[in-house]
Amino acid sequence: MKIKVKYFGLLADLTGCSEEVIDAENNLSSRELQELIHNKYPVFKEYEFNLAVNQSILQREAVKLEEKDEIAFLPPYAGG
Repeated sequence: MKIKVKYFGLLADLTGCSEEVIDAENNLSSRELQELIHNKYPVFKEYEFNLAVNQSILQREAVKLEEKDEIAFLPPYAGG
């Protein structure tokens, strides 16, 4: 299973790329993908971020991912 992952803001700076393809042996859940990314980029553990699947930000729920899904790691929003 190949999953395209996009990184934005500081997270793109930390990874050195704005997107990459993660090759997983099995279907992953959003939580399993987060663990995989934390292992690949341990510095992510020091930062808060949001995970969006198909342009919907996940709260605490885990969802099963499919190859066609759009996955984005987003820095926290600030503004006013």
